[in-house]
Amino acid sequence: MSSPRDWLRGRALATPDRIALIDAATGAETTYAGLDAAAARWARRLAEWGVRSHDRVAVLCLNRAEVFELLFACARLNATLLPLSWRLAPAELEVIAHDARPALLLHDATYAAMAGDLGDALGIPTTSLAAPVTLNARHDAIQDGQAAAMMLYTSGTTGKPKGAMLPWRQITTNAVNTTLSFDLQEDDRCLAFLPLFHTGGLNCLAIPLLWRGGAVVLTERFDAEEALRTMAEQRVTKVIAVPTMFDMLFEAGLELRRPEHLRLLLSGGAPCPDALLDRAHGSGFVMSQGYGLTEAGPNLFTGSPQEGPHRLGTVGRASVHAEIELIHDGAFVGPGDVGEIVIRGPLLMDGYFERPDANRETLDADGWLHTGDLATRSEDGVYRVVGRAKEMFISGGENVYPAEVENALREHPAIHGVAVVGVDDPRWGQVGLAAVVADPPHDTDALRAWARERLAPFKVPRHVLWLDALPLNASGKVVKAEVARLFAEARG
Repeated sequence: MSSPRDWLRGRALATPDRIALIDAATGAETTYAGLDAAAARWARRLAEWGVRSHDRVAVLCLNRAEVFELLFACARLNATLLPLSWRLAPAELEVIAHDARPALLLHDATYAAMAGDLGDALGIPTTSLAAPVTLNARHDAIQDGQAAAMMLYTSGTTGKPKGAMLPWRQITTNAVNTTLSFDLQEDDRCLAFLPLFHTGGLNCLAIPLLWRGGAVVLTERFDAEEALRTMAEQRVTKVIAVPTMFDMLFEAGLELRRPEHLRLLLSGGAPCPDALLDRAHGSGFVMSQGYGLTEAGPNLFTGSPQEGPHRLGTVGRASVHAEIELIHDGAFVGPGDVGEIVIRGPLLMDGYFERPDANRETLDADGWLHTGDLATRSEDGVYRVVGRAKEMFISGGENVYPAEVENALREHPAIHGVAVVGVDDPRWGQVGLAAVVADPPHDTDALRAWARERLAPFKVPRHVLWLDALPLNASGKVVKAEVARLFAEARG
């Protein structure tokens, strides 16, 4: 009998012989019956190792089937899966692990040494994912309780990382929303190269497709050429990636190969430049720009790329099971006005782990989650994200949204990366600073002249900082505080 915390059991009973997981490197396939059995065996082993209700079970590994097996194993014990980022430095991982206090740390061979050091620092047991699991020993009972399905740490671009507790209610509601929004079918196959320690890798397509009964093709990490080969060999139908990855896929020949079985490109994790959307649609692909966050969704909108070019750059209408509004100064705003995106409903996190102050800042008394993102809504309900509330700056009395300026500057053929922030100015209050990665580098005056042809004067960056690479955090997002620091350092 399946439960809301373990719908894998129901899926395995309904479609036991359908393929759930495929290892792209080896071609090994796991059926839904096999995935259910593996979860039951892991649950038995975790219980034998002392994992109890509400414990956190940490895992440090590249993308592999055991992440999903452990997720459903934890569900049976009313425990919580804690995927750790292998992109973080050991000191950063130690901060997160000290905060989360897992009962156990599992690891693959690649990160055995790092896991061992982390276990020693925390005083917790560590075990290899390759440790033998008794084939006939199963834990099939579902323990009562409401522990989070997973705990994912936010990237911490603005401060100390926080552990978002994602309940099974959120995971399942997101699966329903994703199925409806992106027409998931049992014959769909998604390529999972986004890391499985992020909600993008877990919840944007992979887990929703398992809920639907499709197949998840796993690759350890992203490589554009390998991804194209895997798409062809496994007849992948849907792909989720960040814009930079899609740029690399197109440069590697995606538009030349144009596989007919590839039905959807879903861009997320960062604003999708209009140039990329134009390139995808011009090549005959269906591309949707997603919007979501670890704390909500992550699939909150339903894109409508078939409605034509005027939809490019937008994130679509609110999903069926998502209550979304825009607010400014405590009041809801109407069509055309800029407001902060707030979200309410069953697809919200339970809160940040042991962070009551952060919870009060993010979740208000009426149940709205405040995203800090700014957007507009058209008369027909289509949302367009314009930037972060904390990133917006005022120059000479005019609001400037860095995402809009960045989108315009990315149109320059020599620019490969750009980040815009506001910096203090004695005359205008604040002015724009653009950190730019270009090949070849252009002079500042020439770039500003080019920008003036496309942007209002108050939006044109006053300063340009030429960099070899933008400062990124572990999830690949630009750390804008570091951009401002580099500028201050350059000015002396």
